[in-house]
Amino acid sequence: MPQEHNNTYIIDAESAAEMARLNLQGQIYTQVQRGPLAERNNNFTGLRHILDIACGPGEWALDVAERAPMSTVTGIDISERMIAYARAQAQAKSLQNAQFQIMDILHLVKFPSASFDLMNARLLTGVLPSAYWPGLVQHYSRLLRPGGMIRLTEAGSGDSSSVSLNWFMGKLTQALRSSGYGFSTDGRSYGMYQLGSLLRNGGFSEVTWGASILDYSYGTPAHVSSLENARIALKLTQPFLARAGVADEQEIDHRYQSMLVEMESPTFSGIQELMTVYGTKPEE
Repeated sequence: MPQEHNNTYIIDAESAAEMARLNLQGQIYTQVQRGPLAERNNNFTGLRHILDIACGPGEWALDVAERAPMSTVTGIDISERMIAYARAQAQAKSLQNAQFQIMDILHLVKFPSASFDLMNARLLTGVLPSAYWPGLVQHYSRLLRPGGMIRLTEAGSGDSSSVSLNWFMGKLTQALRSSGYGFSTDGRSYGMYQLGSLLRNGGFSEVTWGASILDYSYGTPAHVSSLENARIALKLTQPFLARAGVADEQEIDHRYQSMLVEMESPTFSGIQELMTVYGTKPEE
């Protein structure tokens, strides 16, 4: 695994707008997945030490800390702004079992082996180039106790009635692939199917999948929040698309304005798939 310390997130990790967006997006995804640990019916019994990788503003970790007062939940992120916000939220909610640390998720040397019962990571596709993943999975396995579980959640590009939104998602998958992110072989998807193989090759057993569909069509409960999420996300990813050379700035801006109009139309329909893969570290 490459050893340099750097921020590989495709969006400015210190952006206040991105922090607000991640908090909103986290709430949307947790709701559609029916809780932060739906595969266990949100039962955290026996999970004493939990790590949230690339926690952002801490939405998932704070939710877990509230639901599981007997567990210690640690969130890590490279962004000083995100961690400061998460710490303030933990203090405001009097969650003494939630702690947050500024840390490069590639180099978790502060944690000894077998530190955690559960490790969670959401949406790392846009955070880490694909070359890091095999070594990263093995590194994370070291941090889990025997019988501990890792869960990785990624979102697909989805589909919608908006021509411009579909254009944006297509260009984003192309830009990620050309920049070394994701696992797509043709630039038409993020290649999420590879995550199961990564866990199996990393020594995990009982690798299983869970899927949820986010319907954010006009008139649904998720429409307004998803529109706001898209408004911020696709504005902040524009520099990445331009750097990747998948479109020029003028076309990107034109498509962005059209996307906003199309998504606000009463005829708009859109869905997005969320996929979570789980793996267990074998008992010794």
